[in-house]
Amino acid sequence: MNDLNFEVAGILKELLKKVGPSEFGLRIQGLFAHTLISLGFRILEIKHPGRPDIIADKGLQKFKFEVKVLRFPYFVNSEDIRSLYPLTSMEEGFLALLDCGPPIYWFLLPVQVLSKRLGEALYVFQIRMLANISLSQHCTDQFSSLIHRNKYKLENLFFPLLKKKALNGKGI
Repeated sequence: MNDLNFEVAGILKELLKKVGPSEFGLRIQGLFAHTLISLGFRILEIKHPGRPDIIADKGLQKFKFEVKVLRFPYFVNSEDIRSLYPLTSMEEGFLALLDCGPPIYWFLLPVQVLSKRLGEALYVFQIRMLANISLSQHCTDQFSSLIHRNKYKLENLFFPLLKKKALNGKGI
């Protein structure tokens, strides 16, 4: 973990206080889409309401993401599993859980691993063991950088704006 991840936890805590939990969750979803863009993904769909939250592609591979702010314990539910499950060999599904820390950390859990835990309560040590560590770390690093660069604009980055820019392939 680096110091930036601790600083970003404070920035997110302040944003949550200003916008409330419902709007905060939507903004995290939009900001995660921009994190994916910075990692070379193209955003195809962002659903609200609906599942999965984000559909993206990278090359020939399609990815589905359900994005949540992590509260412990996390209960694996059938709706998330169903929406993320790949329909072809060219698809992957991930549950993206943001631990607001401090420090912040994204956990990207492959749906195939989650499906074996349906109905279970998962705690941080279990989630960490199930996560794709490489993708989780890349998302954490890019997200922290994105939040830090935009910390003075976050209050004005409403979900519809984040969604529009992400679908147009434009970062913030």
